[in-house]
Amino acid sequence: MEKESPLMPRMLFSSIFILTLGTSTTLPPSPASRHPMEWAQKTSKKKKLPRWKIDPYTRNDPKALKKAGYVNFSPFPWGDGHDSTLIEKELRKSKIIWVETAHFRIGSTLEPWQLPFDIKIRKRYRAELTELQKKIPRINPKKKTLDRWLRVHLFAHRLEKLYSDFMKRVGVTQKNFPIKPDTFMNGEYWGQGPYLGMRNKYTVLLFQKVSEHLAYLSRFTGRVQNFAVRHHFKKFGSLMLCTAAGLEDGRLKNDVAMHVHVIWNNVHNLIDGYRHYTHDLPVWFKEGMAHWYGRRISPKWNNFDQNESARADLKSTWKWDVAV
Repeated sequence: MEKESPLMPRMLFSSIFILTLGTSTTLPPSPASRHPMEWAQKTSKKKKLPRWKIDPYTRNDPKALKKAGYVNFSPFPWGDGHDSTLIEKELRKSKIIWVETAHFRIGSTLEPWQLPFDIKIRKRYRAELTELQKKIPRINPKKKTLDRWLRVHLFAHRLEKLYSDFMKRVGVTQKNFPIKPDTFMNGEYWGQGPYLGMRNKYTVLLFQKVSEHLAYLSRFTGRVQNFAVRHHFKKFGSLMLCTAAGLEDGRLKNDVAMHVHVIWNNVHNLIDGYRHYTHDLPVWFKEGMAHWYGRRISPKWNNFDQNESARADLKSTWKWDVAV
């Protein structure tokens, strides 16, 4: 870990955050980042895109992307020593769909998912797609199958809602955080960059196959782990979630389970990144906040931190209120 900056403001964070959990969950629109684009796209003549890279909902139109709250569909930087282009080159058989929002960079090879014959779940997805349709008008809220692009749009939407809600609960705005590293804000340390204190945006890789997950981790992080990985790119200054639908005995192939999984892990990353990731907050606090967010989506798909020597028991009872 890097040398710690003043600890007291960050340690107070857990107490302040707990007091905000009872507040309204009405979500304001995500503030646009003031950070200038780090990545200048090449000005050379663009190659014709393969059909699977053309989004049927925005048709890759710059005006439609802006309305959706997107910055880019790639290329863009990703982590220490690599970008989206290099990831595609190394995983050349994987058809990765990319999207960059105000605060996240996302890559996905997730396959289409058909909504189950469950009235509650279908109503929830219709409400979510209706909300998303306001930003991307071509989306049909009544769709019963989420195609690859629609799943990416949903996760981008979900992550930005999480980011906005998180900022509201900790009582900050974009103005609290510095644009440049080593800059104090009104005499106080607020991190090393504009993304809750991190220099670069939070990144999320959603693979369908475990083999893709392992190939990426091995090539770019030096880790080979058969479960989701949260990784800190120290030089680049960002936090990443890398996961795959085939992990955890395939339960993440269910979009509801993957939704909980992605939010749960990104709550961890947002907490770690708050005012810059220089030390860990208590496990009970991070796990508790992640469960609080995740179980609001669905209490049936709990997540737990694990490693090779201590695997999580994912079959535990989900009716915690009864158990307690």
